[in-house]
Amino acid sequence: IIPETGGGRAWFQIFDDDWNLIQPVKRERRRMESLARASKLLSTTIESLHSHGWPYSHIHILGFSNGGTVALRAAQSYCGLRRLGGVVAISASLLPEELMGGHAEGCKVSKSEGGDQSGCPTRVLITHGARDQVVSRADVEETVKVLRSMHAAARVDLHSFAKGHEMPKYEDEMRILMEFWSETLKARSPFDSMM
Repeated sequence: IIPETGGGRAWFQIFDDDWNLIQPVKRERRRMESLARASKLLSTTIESLHSHGWPYSHIHILGFSNGGTVALRAAQSYCGLRRLGGVVAISASLLPEELMGGHAEGCKVSKSEGGDQSGCPTRVLITHGARDQVVSRADVEETVKVLRSMHAAARVDLHSFAKGHEMPKYEDEMRILMEFWSETLKARSPFDSMM
């Protein structure tokens, strides 16, 4: 379902028509509008899974780079009774123009979802490379602040590793991912009883 940059290299628009990187300035809207379209596609997929019997709490998302940004957006949107099982974002943050412009929004929880834990957002793990030259450490840290500010009981973990802008390839990062999933994955799929 990767919608942008014909050839499937990005979840949302990051280059202009001349293939120049769109700079994250306060009034820039192209990336945010494109990200909103990609987020809607992911949400449609999540809702389709749910309508076919998958509880939200059994749905997990992993995204790398701008795919991680889309996953983080899902974590913002799915909370309370619609809280997902977990989101892992590798070398990703919310968009800098969202963070600097105050556009990063949290989940809107209805009064019927009141209570301490019921409005809690999806649990999130972010991993980031200390040598990442694509996604800044400052943006990652601001993303963590935004996500944690959504609810007093929000669980957002950030781990940094001696790597650049890349997928996990070392044991220490893989161990963190496996620990996260050992805590968040459900033991059985809703379809186990059908087999």
